[in-house]
Amino acid sequence: MISQSPKNHFGIDGTSGTSGTSGSSGISGSDGSSGTSGSSGTSGSDGSSGTSGSSGTSGTSGTNGSSGTSGVSYLFQDNGALAHNPADSTTYYFANDFGTAPYTTAATSRTYIPYNGTITEIRISMYVGSTNVGTGSAYLRLNNTTDILISSVFSWGSTFVTYTATPNQAVSAGDYYQFKVITPGFSNPNPTTCRMTAQVTIRIS
Repeated sequence: MISQSPKNHFGIDGTSGTSGTSGSSGISGSDGSSGTSGSSGTSGSDGSSGTSGSSGTSGTSGTNGSSGTSGVSYLFQDNGALAHNPADSTTYYFANDFGTAPYTTAATSRTYIPYNGTITEIRISMYVGSTNVGTGSAYLRLNNTTDILISSVFSWGSTFVTYTATPNQAVSAGDYYQFKVITPGFSNPNPTTCRMTAQVTIRIS
């Protein structure tokens, strides 16, 4: 009889074992020492300066404005009166009346003003051929309503006299004026061959 080796029989696989628990975390290591700072780099060399831009062209000059008339003064020359022999206590009027004797009626003779402005100066002169001591008065009469005193000591006692006033009297275009001279009561004989002229300066507004 042949003997047979017994057959190996494997047992049934057992169930898997449970997983083991995770191990605890290790202790953190200490911080490492800080590294040394790196050295600063060298600065670059400065760049070269840029070239200047070209200059612009100059603008053209503006033209001057025309001058205004304001502030200009003009002069009236009143070649007033033909030689005359004045009477006692009489009022005479004249303006630009070359060749005529003074009038005894107001506003017969007139000089008209063309602009608004201011009378800045009045001058009246008289030549006396034969003098006589006596003092009267002289005025510029404006619009036959307003008397502007030139002199209260207007004299026939000298061969030539001149009197000036600076009234700063406002006037308007269209106004007119005349000169007014009042004689005194002369002692005899009365003066003769008296000739009067006058000037008025007006500054335009």
